[in-house]
Amino acid sequence: MSNKIKHTRRGMISYQVLFFLLVISLFMISTNLSSQIIDSSGWFWQNPLPQGNDLYGITTVDAQHVYAVGDAGMLLNSTDGGVSWSIQGNIEDIRTSLRSIKFPIQTNGWIVGEQGRILNTTNSGESWRVRYVGTSNILKDVFFLDRNLGWVAGQNGYLIRTTNSGSSWERLGLNLTNSLNSIQFISPQVGFIAADQHTLYSTKNNGNDWQSTDTLVSPRDFVSLKFINSSNGWILSREFGDIFITTDAGSNWTKKTTGSGNLNALDFFSQQVGVVVGNNGLLLRSVTGGVVWNKTVLDSTTDFMNVSVLPSPNSVGWLVGTNGRIWKTTDSGINWDNYSSGDVSDMRGLAVLDQNRAFASCANGVIMFTRNGGTKWDTVRTNHNIVLNSIDFLDELTGVAVGDSGFILYTLDRGLNWTKLTNVVTSRLLKIKLYSSLVGIAVGEEGVILRSTNGGLDWNLIQLHQNYRIADVQFVDKDTIIAVGDSSGLGRMFKSTDAGLTWDIPHAEPYMALLSVQFISPRTGFASGRNGTILTTTDYGTTWYPRRISESSLKVDFQSIFFSDDSVGWVAGRKGTVLKSINGGKNWFALASGTNRDLYAANFISDKVGWIIGDRGTILKTIDGGGRILNTDPIVSKTAKEIRLLPNFPNPYYPMNHPMGTYLPFELDVSTFVTLKIYDLLGRKIQEIPLGYVSAGVYDNSRGNPFAPSWDGRDMNGISVTTGVYVYALSTPRARDTGKLLLIR
Repeated sequence: MSNKIKHTRRGMISYQVLFFLLVISLFMISTNLSSQIIDSSGWFWQNPLPQGNDLYGITTVDAQHVYAVGDAGMLLNSTDGGVSWSIQGNIEDIRTSLRSIKFPIQTNGWIVGEQGRILNTTNSGESWRVRYVGTSNILKDVFFLDRNLGWVAGQNGYLIRTTNSGSSWERLGLNLTNSLNSIQFISPQVGFIAADQHTLYSTKNNGNDWQSTDTLVSPRDFVSLKFINSSNGWILSREFGDIFITTDAGSNWTKKTTGSGNLNALDFFSQQVGVVVGNNGLLLRSVTGGVVWNKTVLDSTTDFMNVSVLPSPNSVGWLVGTNGRIWKTTDSGINWDNYSSGDVSDMRGLAVLDQNRAFASCANGVIMFTRNGGTKWDTVRTNHNIVLNSIDFLDELTGVAVGDSGFILYTLDRGLNWTKLTNVVTSRLLKIKLYSSLVGIAVGEEGVILRSTNGGLDWNLIQLHQNYRIADVQFVDKDTIIAVGDSSGLGRMFKSTDAGLTWDIPHAEPYMALLSVQFISPRTGFASGRNGTILTTTDYGTTWYPRRISESSLKVDFQSIFFSDDSVGWVAGRKGTVLKSINGGKNWFALASGTNRDLYAANFISDKVGWIIGDRGTILKTIDGGGRILNTDPIVSKTAKEIRLLPNFPNPYYPMNHPMGTYLPFELDVSTFVTLKIYDLLGRKIQEIPLGYVSAGVYDNSRGNPFAPSWDGRDMNGISVTTGVYVYALSTPRARDTGKLLLIR
């Protein structure tokens, strides 16, 4: 994010400016100096493209503007009809799954997701703000009838409503425990919810009361509903593909069976033309209002999770699904084009030759390579349906890949063609390292160590105890080799001082199973393993000391450890976890990888440039060492001691720089009704923000605490107020507190 610096011309300062400088000095009591980094730093996707996280929600704003959301806080948008895509990283550190996105008008959009996340934009998606509503439920769907009136539905019967564009929310009680999956209103009073346990709920009084419709008989959950106008609507049942049709605003429903199961969403271009999407690339299309459906399979490797189309006379629609797949139609669903690319085979091994050339070994006998720094990755299919766990190159021509069932593949032409060598063992081979044309080592399960003396063309078996699993191997020098693994889940070290001919098994403390090892000098090395284990040695691998990660959220398996020099290193592991050290492994800090895929290998050519690979074809690259460090301290919520306002931030408040508003934090020692009001210095009420019944707690946006409400500098008519000092007041039935803020335009 570029810093904006305001320049002023030299000259005489007016009395008005002097006045406001004085006001600033008096009222700048709690300026918030923290900021989010929102530029392109960190990790970016090279495969699949435009990205590889599963996508769950999509909304088609118009023929050019489309937004999609998914796992790991993914928010993806295009402003040119899918020609190019932007991954927005300016959301407030959201890394949970996002489920639904809607734009009631082009400038105003809403996103909901896991852990009660609600996000809102008022500037066409340029920035997004978290709207905290005090729940950890998964929020499944959001629907706004206009800018102000909206509803959010989710897990465990959770349903809330806003009448003031999200400034405050009220809980609507359904006394239910089933999941509310899809919600739509056809007027301010009449609305519907599709829910689990084949339940349809309807309301005729703005959501204050709901009735279930028992006449819709289907054996499974209702997952999607759509009304194209005030009369015509459809409801989709997931497992058996039942679709219910109404032509009288929900008074009566007719059941039609598609004959297909595992369906996820529906949408309609018109009263007659609609589409349904499901697992295994399934697409259904109807031109009879849902009475008859025709079946097509677009991509059997993708589960389509959602669909969004523009109503007629437009003919544009979009599908999204697993592995980040995106499809588009421009003819009302007759034909569809794939707007995503890249192999999605699970990746396991990574070999980086230089800044331009790198190779990745994958499942299904796939090997991918780049010769231009990852701008383009090509795929080679070796015709062997086997998981290739590791790959290494002796020089630009000669490489070896190893995998399950003792497979060894060999290339002499830069990886374009691969030859299977004769199996020496049938055990699973996990790692290959080539030191020179004279020696190479492969290790695996059942204590297997294979040694080559001719650059990987021939291999001899050295087998340790069959109870050993040897996961990684590293050359310290031409004679000294360190390997790591486990025996019955306990960490093991293996060491050779004669180029792999014989091996010692040094005593090791009972650490977790070890998965990766690297030495940065003959004396100093590191190992990583299961359950957040990181070890270091400074005596040639004789003794090892733990550098464990205390945060429970980071106690995942660390699959790979890599140091670019004696100070800077990274570990990569399950659930998209990436850690970085800048002091030789003494301390480790979490980075935002941008995915929740399991990551298996990291490799860097400098302290700035490197790659990480993982499941479902994930290839991530960084050119700045991995981006900003995340706050991974344990969440500790504050305890309120009284009812009072806290200093607003930012203060002074510049609406141009902070379009989402200035936050008005407060604390409550008891649950109570709360209202916030804004006054000018003459005592005239400018704005009122009713928050309803609020639970006790500290609402200050700090880690572990809910978000504070905010004021965007507008009065009750939506008109921007002028520069000046304003009073904000907190009112409850038992207390009142006030504060002052300065607004500058």
